[in-house]
Amino acid sequence: MFNSRNKRLGFFGTLLFHVVFIIVCIYSTMGSNFILPPEGIEVQYLPYESLHEIQETTLVQDNQSIENELIDQVKNVEKLIKEKEDDTVLPNDEDTVTFQDNETKEEVYISLELEQALDKLNQPQSSQELFNENMEDTIIVDNLEINEKNDGYILSDNRFAVVKIKPQYNCDESGTIVVRVWVNRQGKTIKAEAGVRGTTESASCLLNEAKIAALSTTWTPYYDAPEIQIGQITYNFYRN
Repeated sequence: MFNSRNKRLGFFGTLLFHVVFIIVCIYSTMGSNFILPPEGIEVQYLPYESLHEIQETTLVQDNQSIENELIDQVKNVEKLIKEKEDDTVLPNDEDTVTFQDNETKEEVYISLELEQALDKLNQPQSSQELFNENMEDTIIVDNLEINEKNDGYILSDNRFAVVKIKPQYNCDESGTIVVRVWVNRQGKTIKAEAGVRGTTESASCLLNEAKIAALSTTWTPYYDAPEIQIGQITYNFYRN
């Protein structure tokens, strides 16, 4: 009896095991054949009018950005031009008048100095005799004579006359002719004006010959002197 009971339990146990196994196999097979529904990306469609408005808005914003950049560049250029104008000072009428006044004052000042210097040159013969102590030659032409003892050659910075030209006398006038001379650094007389203060005879023949002789006179070079120095030559004419 015990054996038959065990057999029945074993039979039912085996049967139950196989049933459970079959059920598990069926469910596993069904699970492997299950296909998930397809999944996609959600797409939102906009109407044509809305899309057109978005594009126009973008273009307007781009145009505004470009215009703003151009405006900034123009402002920068204007700023640079203004700075240049501020740095550049243009002369006005007041500056011109002031410059002319200063120039006139300077010319007057120079003229006064020149006048004072020439006044000193016309002082008594003591200064002239310093340059002519060794001159003893006398030339007689047609009852006129030039006595070189009394002639004077004066130039500042102790510059002496190196070549002294004797005037050619073509008239019977006598007197003193004073010639103002302009001398450069090389010692050349570049300008002469006969008949200045101190002259006692206004005969044109004496004035012309004195001027020609003065222009041919040369002086000791002095390269540290001013570019132009003003001096004086005195020619004296006497009758026999």
